[in-house]
Amino acid sequence: MADDFLGIGAGALGITSAPTLTLVNMQTDPNIKRDDFTLSFVPGKNRWISWHSYAPGQWIASRQGLLALAGGGLFRLSKNAPGVFLDGQVHPSRIDAHFAFGDSRVVQSFSFRSQVTTATGRVLPAATFTGAMVYNAYQASGMIPLQPMSNLRRVNGEWRFNGFRDLLKDPTQPFLQDGWLLPGVVEPDRNWMQQKRFVDAYAVLRLESDNTSGNSVSLHQISVHQRESNR
Repeated sequence: MADDFLGIGAGALGITSAPTLTLVNMQTDPNIKRDDFTLSFVPGKNRWISWHSYAPGQWIASRQGLLALAGGGLFRLSKNAPGVFLDGQVHPSRIDAHFAFGDSRVVQSFSFRSQVTTATGRVLPAATFTGAMVYNAYQASGMIPLQPMSNLRRVNGEWRFNGFRDLLKDPTQPFLQDGWLLPGVVEPDRNWMQQKRFVDAYAVLRLESDNTSGNSVSLHQISVHQRESNR
């Protein structure tokens, strides 16, 4: 039975011929697509706090921190510049804040407190996230570059953002895939008279840091300002 194996079929156990085994290269085979990802968990809060698009081949926990095997290299997390993970490239970082209202509400603005810190530990009080997007079940603003003193104001240490409107082309079609905005689904140059406010039973504010400056950004507090919908 060296060339045979036990198999179960149609509810019966029998001996069948062994299948032909072919070795494939997991890195270069065009028929293999990686859909795995990484989740981070905080034991003190007993909850999963973040989703990460990078997926190493193996994680290794050590006294020096968390290590990752990927592409033939060994990487130590949280030791590189912000946004640099397993491929040496700079990637944006994003965080979604979900607000549930229970019934239909009109979203007026968002407020948040953040802190930007340089690699040497210097705090930059005039800096914050570089982009923001608002969306719900059938509306989306697209990613909006944040510009202090233009579409973003700072009052008593708190950033206030209200420069957003619904720019989604077709609310009957999907506009997100795996959490990311699909290309071409919003109309940035839409006439302002056709730009609608966000109205739904929930709203999501996505804050993004493009990480090109090498600084790190922390979110300390966030809230939404909304009113009753007359619909």
